[in-house]
Amino acid sequence: MWWFRSYGNNVFVYQFYFIAGGIVAIHYDKVVALIERNHRFIGWMTGILALGTVGLFFGDQNVLKLSAKATFSVHQPYIFIYDIFMLSFVFWLGLQYAKARQHGLPDWLDRIIKAFSKVSFGVYLVQSLPLFALYGLLGLVHLPAWAVLALLPVGYLFVFSGSLAISWFCYKVSPFGVLIGRPQWHLFSKGVSSHVKNNLKTNQSVKSSRN
Repeated sequence: MWWFRSYGNNVFVYQFYFIAGGIVAIHYDKVVALIERNHRFIGWMTGILALGTVGLFFGDQNVLKLSAKATFSVHQPYIFIYDIFMLSFVFWLGLQYAKARQHGLPDWLDRIIKAFSKVSFGVYLVQSLPLFALYGLLGLVHLPAWAVLALLPVGYLFVFSGSLAISWFCYKVSPFGVLIGRPQWHLFSKGVSSHVKNNLKTNQSVKSSRN
């Protein structure tokens, strides 16, 4: 019971991700083969564990008597297991996208994916703003718990679309691009440009020599 209450003191619920990332990088091909072989099991477990987070909430509140902060913490043992499967499943989805792109994607879909990739980090950085907005909106409405749960997909869509809109604005309007890691100008722009051009020339010459 202590391990469940004091999960923040356990090294495996946080540092594990850094260690696992290094292991995956070293044994990349073996990890890919393992995920490809077991992707159905991984997918089903991801869905089951995702539904289980609802039970986790009530267990934290009514059984373990945890605070709201501890209840919503991402470092809980259950979330640790859930994250392993979720990350593995998302990794598999990325592999399928890579395969599909090798065979050619529709132009409109490829353009959308490229556009989203430019602001994906920005979505992560600014998501707190639409989350705060959603929190404020929920405070204005009085719905039963089951209705709030049913509207969860709407909340996800609100946060994602809001984050995407803010990130896209920052990406397009100077000088806000720096807030999402996409600055529209650099102090040493000439030096950066020449560095990029030199790297491109070097890569092209290496490819030519190999051919």
